[in-house]
Amino acid sequence: MQRPRARAIGRVGMIGLSLASVLTPAAGALAQARARLHRIDSLVEAYRAETHAPGVSIAVVRGTDTAALKGYGLANVELDVPATPRTVYQIASISKQFTGAAILQLVDAGKVALDDEITKYFPDYVVNGRRVTIYHLLAHTHGMQEYNRPETRADWVKPLGHQKFLDLMKDQPFDFPVGSRFLYRNTGYYFAAMIVEQMGGGRDASGGGGGPAGGKLYADYLHERIFLPNGMTDSRDCVDRPIVKNRAQGYSYESGRLLNRVSIDMSWPFGVGSLCSTVIDLVKWNAALHGGKVVSATSYQRMITPATLTDGSRTEYGLGLRVASEAGRRIIEHSGGTIGYTSHLVYFPDEQLSVAVLTNLESGGPRRLAHAIAKAVLEGSP
Repeated sequence: MQRPRARAIGRVGMIGLSLASVLTPAAGALAQARARLHRIDSLVEAYRAETHAPGVSIAVVRGTDTAALKGYGLANVELDVPATPRTVYQIASISKQFTGAAILQLVDAGKVALDDEITKYFPDYVVNGRRVTIYHLLAHTHGMQEYNRPETRADWVKPLGHQKFLDLMKDQPFDFPVGSRFLYRNTGYYFAAMIVEQMGGGRDASGGGGGPAGGKLYADYLHERIFLPNGMTDSRDCVDRPIVKNRAQGYSYESGRLLNRVSIDMSWPFGVGSLCSTVIDLVKWNAALHGGKVVSATSYQRMITPATLTDGSRTEYGLGLRVASEAGRRIIEHSGGTIGYTSHLVYFPDEQLSVAVLTNLESGGPRRLAHAIAKAVLEGSP
């Protein structure tokens, strides 16, 4: 009479062991995720303590799994508004990859070619016999002077305008023969964004049109062809006057105190660094761009292939993106820094890992923080 009961107890015990074998790995994974998030929290707070950044937002996505999505500190110090993953920041030079992608979409459409000389679009611009192509603009190998040089700083609060930009560049000497060196300069991307306006489509439905040839405004092109198709609902041109929900206030830290940023007219950064976004939108962008949803496979390869100089050496920059290898891992990334804000967006293609970090402080760029976060995810570093 006792044997059946013993068998029953045995069966229950075996079921319990079976459940334990299933639940233990899940519990272990949960504990590991919590430890990883705690590590990321510690890294961000250490960064904030070191730099005095009022607010930081991060997004960390590996494949389709979100490892972290969080805001720290304050988006607006005066009003005590917390930073969140939906906080909108100026992303500065991360904008360059959007300009590069817009040009490559036009290449895919047969409207422009990377080996087009810029005099095709700006016939009055004097290059003194030099062959400057769209490719040179995007690869920072054009050799032209910086347009927003220090002596122009007093004018940054006033609208720039394309003609004034061309006037600033008129008669400026070249720093080196075209294609012979890499020198990171904003000038090429202002030219490139003007080409997007010329060739990006006809006048819009309202009868407007802002390009020199009556084309589509740069901001409108990005909204229609890049942001909307990829669900980037919080990304936009970063002009100051419109009300932008969740926009962060920018700051500087000087002589031991936090100060509000000095405003500049956003026509100056234009296609160089005029965009606002969130960490959520930036990881969506990484998924779309590196997932083949933005440009053709051929154009994508051009975008992530470092430029070759005339002496045969390679740079670490493609077309709007830094492409390199560090600690044995391939990385595709870009940083940004402007008055009041800094940013970093990195993608590890082999690991399918995206890390976006946005801050509302103009110093202490967060590249090191982004890479430390990536290391914590990939290696579980202590």
